[in-house]
Amino acid sequence: MEQVLRPADVYIAVMGLTGVGKSAFISLCTQKEVPIGHTLVSCTSSISIFSFKRGSTSVHLIDTPGFNDSTRSESEVLQEISYWLSAAYGEAGAQSESRFRLDGIVYLHSIADPRWSGATRRSFDILRNLCGPENNACIVLTTTFWNQVDKATGRHREGLLLNGKDKWHQLLQNEPKSVVRRHDQGYKSAMSIIDFVVNRGVRYELLIQKELAKPGVKLYDTTAGREARNLWEGDIERFQKELSLAKEAFDVSRQDSDNSLTKDMANFRSSITERQTALKDLLLSKEELEDRWVTRNNRDVELLQRKIVDCHNVIDSLLKRCESSLTQEDGAAAHAGNRAVSSRSDESSLLAEERRRQKALMAQKMAKIAARSMHIGVASALCSGVSAGVAVLPLLPFLMCSVM
Repeated sequence: MEQVLRPADVYIAVMGLTGVGKSAFISLCTQKEVPIGHTLVSCTSSISIFSFKRGSTSVHLIDTPGFNDSTRSESEVLQEISYWLSAAYGEAGAQSESRFRLDGIVYLHSIADPRWSGATRRSFDILRNLCGPENNACIVLTTTFWNQVDKATGRHREGLLLNGKDKWHQLLQNEPKSVVRRHDQGYKSAMSIIDFVVNRGVRYELLIQKELAKPGVKLYDTTAGREARNLWEGDIERFQKELSLAKEAFDVSRQDSDNSLTKDMANFRSSITERQTALKDLLLSKEELEDRWVTRNNRDVELLQRKIVDCHNVIDSLLKRCESSLTQEDGAAAHAGNRAVSSRSDESSLLAEERRRQKALMAQKMAKIAARSMHIGVASALCSGVSAGVAVLPLLPFLMCSVM
């Protein structure tokens, strides 16, 4: 069913790197199947919203792609998250009660990961600059996958996170402080985190929202944009040095036709070009960001629609084969022995199982397209409960994946 969005509802962003359990966390909270990856291949390539009821409160979980997304660059993820938050917040002159504001951000980190990787550091630093120090309390720092480590190892790694000056300690040393929670992959611990955010009843205006609300401001001018710019400029300098070293090594070993050095140089050049493009994209206007966002959503929706049609065709074919098999089975029962009947029954069972699998796959695609739909005609039904003046632009693409 379509979920009406109301200003009094609770909105919680779920953030973190690919593979830390964002989709699994949302699936637990909503008690609805959400596509979950079991490798480093991302299942969340764009923002989606999933809704559920907690008592009398409507809670909307905003599923976001990780900054190490396997299908999108850091720049594309930063653009989407920044634009979405900006469009939801509205322009500088909008009334406070009409703004879309988050009740919290659940930032997930896998305790099973033994390292504070470069991707983790970059993601965390960008998150801090999206929120601003005045909104540290908005962030619920949550460790996941405690079931994959022994208690001593988990506590040791947690201590490193809490006390490392370049890690979570930055958000815990001064007021307002972030809070820390453990998630054991169970329903009870997931809901305790949701309940904490719901019960404190605080709405936050993120730094990126306030900055982009000012006329003429581009992502380049924001605190998060400056952080990203420093990261990408540093990347370019590092890749250029590595490319230079690879060229020297290639010149020395040219007679050996070293293919590995050729591949390395190609990768360095590609990485330099990607970062240079990312720096240029920081200068995009909000209108240009919107155009890119709309184009991507339309493309993704069309792809999902084709996949749903494919699933429907497979199901239709399986149904016909199953009916044919049952007809033959009835005939075999009259003229053959038990062995032939058993064989037909096995075939029918296999066909029925595959049909169930395809139906589940189609339902999953339909749920995803509901969360990402770009059809503007649904806007009035989707947002009919929102009072006049509420910034609903970023919510139009998402027919809510509701489990109410």
